[in-house]
Amino acid sequence: MDTSITTEVIITAPVATVWDAFTTPADIKRWSALSDESQATECTVNLREGGKFHLRMKSQGEDPGSNFEGTITKLVPHSLLELSLGDRTASVQFERLGENVGVTVVFNAESEDSIADEQQLSLMILQNFARYVQHDN
Repeated sequence: MDTSITTEVIITAPVATVWDAFTTPADIKRWSALSDESQATECTVNLREGGKFHLRMKSQGEDPGSNFEGTITKLVPHSLLELSLGDRTASVQFERLGENVGVTVVFNAESEDSIADEQQLSLMILQNFARYVQHDN
């Protein structure tokens, strides 16, 4: 069974603005939290092929937090990011659509059982990113 997940949004903003918000640590920390109860406490991005990225998320209370990290395997500025996430891969494509930008994320689910949950989470994050770029940035 195919375990790839695809999510996409269309953002009304210049592609450079969308790219910068997706790849700049200060911006990532602002759009990656999905609620007031969670926050990105650390974020680093070495924006080059072979560069590492790291995002640490923590919820309020006793939550020890979680890390999202990997390596940039392909980078085409304002167009494509391909990532290695340990034993999984992901790609993020930025497509100019007139005055809009289509952002498409494709990645492998952790397991067949988690596909629906991972797809919903990915879509929530991508929608939060779109809101940030269009309204909060």
